[in-house]
Amino acid sequence: LITEVIVSAVFVLFEQIGTFSLPIVWFILIQVVILAIFAIRTLTLKAGQEIIENRGAVVAEKVFVWKSLIVDVETIMQSTPEFSKDIKPVVDAIKYSDPMSNPQLAEYEDAIKDSIIRLNQAAIEKEADRVSELCVTLQRQIKDRNNRVKLLK
Repeated sequence: LITEVIVSAVFVLFEQIGTFSLPIVWFILIQVVILAIFAIRTLTLKAGQEIIENRGAVVAEKVFVWKSLIVDVETIMQSTPEFSKDIKPVVDAIKYSDPMSNPQLAEYEDAIKDSIIRLNQAAIEKEADRVSELCVTLQRQIKDRNNRVKLLK
């Protein structure tokens, strides 16, 4: 709108001075072109904003799911401090993983969740060998998932 006002003012000023006169049809055509350019730009920006907001909701959901895994594993570690040496690398692996994933990786993420459930059971039952084995399995699963995430990006 500011551009249209400035263009209009320049044409009116030149017409009043008498140095330049533009037929009204051309003046209207120029105004319509300027309006069309800015209308298209505004519509494009609005569509982009909607896409970004929708993507933000998806990102927030995936980050929440991944952070809940961190909380689950940290809870296991706090409830069984004798296994914290084994569980701490799993917490770090989850923390430093990319929370964004692809729907094709759902089975890998489900396997990680299942392993965390089994880790919790093993920790509650105080099975040190099984806890160590599950921690190694979880680290391998997380690394495998992260490699697949990189490949799918």
